[in-house]
Amino acid sequence: MPLRVDLNEIFENSEARSILFFIDACREGIELGTQSILSIKSWSDGKIDDSKNRNIVYIFACESGEVSRFVNDGTDHFSLFSRALSEVIHVDSAASSLREILNDTQKTLDELADRHGKHRQKIRYHCEMSVEDEKFFDRNFFEGSRKGENSLDKEDLWYNAAISSSLWCMDSAANSYSAGDLKQRVGSIVSECRRQWLVAVKSLPQDVWRDEMYPLRVIERIAFLASLCQSSLKLSASETALLLVVPFVREAILSATVARCLEMNPLSLHGTGTTFGLRADLEKFHQAMPQLIRKAERLNERGFIQDHNAIAVWIMYRCILRTPEVWIEQAKGGYIPDTLLNSFLENEKQTFGSDSAVLANARMLEMARCIQRSPEYMDRMDRPEALKSLITIGIGTSSEQIIREKVLAYLLILSSRMAIALE
Repeated sequence: MPLRVDLNEIFENSEARSILFFIDACREGIELGTQSILSIKSWSDGKIDDSKNRNIVYIFACESGEVSRFVNDGTDHFSLFSRALSEVIHVDSAASSLREILNDTQKTLDELADRHGKHRQKIRYHCEMSVEDEKFFDRNFFEGSRKGENSLDKEDLWYNAAISSSLWCMDSAANSYSAGDLKQRVGSIVSECRRQWLVAVKSLPQDVWRDEMYPLRVIERIAFLASLCQSSLKLSASETALLLVVPFVREAILSATVARCLEMNPLSLHGTGTTFGLRADLEKFHQAMPQLIRKAERLNERGFIQDHNAIAVWIMYRCILRTPEVWIEQAKGGYIPDTLLNSFLENEKQTFGSDSAVLANARMLEMARCIQRSPEYMDRMDRPEALKSLITIGIGTSSEQIIREKVLAYLLILSSRMAIALE
């Protein structure tokens, strides 16, 4: 029996400036193992009176004469087009314009079809819009809502949180003559950290474990703890700068490593026989987690690609966080790119005239590494970068001062634990 679908009233009553209508149905005919909407006329011949002053786009799952493929393997059943579309418009996906969404959906649709032994289908669209909206397909449809969206052009949350933290108003930091310069330097480093983080967002959109707000929660917990013992702790402006910048430096280091990981295809759980580098380290973790790997492979076979990727990325992070080279400069055989460190440090040489400046790379890197370590790690002195209880910087100058490195590290460790979201 034909099913008549009249969308005129829906469109006319909508306040939307633009309407996207995704049609997951056969363009003609019925076939076993396919989806279809029965109609007197085929979709390509159907006509709907478009409302005036509105952009309306109809996106079809297949070309005229094709069928929209459907998978039913006994354990799961889904439409290839709907599954592909749902993955692409997921909050963690990098696609934001309609053009990117359609292109990425077509790629994912082809991958699903190949995986499940189905014929590929070609996405088509029909649209009606005014000539003034010629860039409609390149407009960002998710402005202000997607996780990880580059908001540096509008509002840099990290930068604002770092320079406006209540820590700057506590103790001797508030009255320090160097607080202004330090705050400016912290803001510069934090902005660079966010830039590196955004590169990783675009490079690996499948990363569902990414948490933009984590470093903000860490510095909020630091401020809370510092306020409880303000009279005895008495943080200096330099110590405040270190506490505020280190959580963001940690994110930048991890993001730089994620970008490096892309060369080794972290979403692949199959062994390659590589014996060196990050890929070799990652495959050791794969071998140590056979049950988790089998679960991911079953999810992939059933078409749950997002779940498969979530497991792969989680293992990647487990590998990164336990690999010592992640925290070592490239010049010393590690993975931190020299370009990242150079962007951090045209450093305090200009302020203190020495490499032992407050925000020296070695100090920031070691403190960033300590965030995920146990307090016992702090007491080890078997490495040249080990933090000291007290260290004097700017010796012989008017800026000479003492930094309590271990105290700051303990604050960072505790605050980082308190900042973990258990949602």
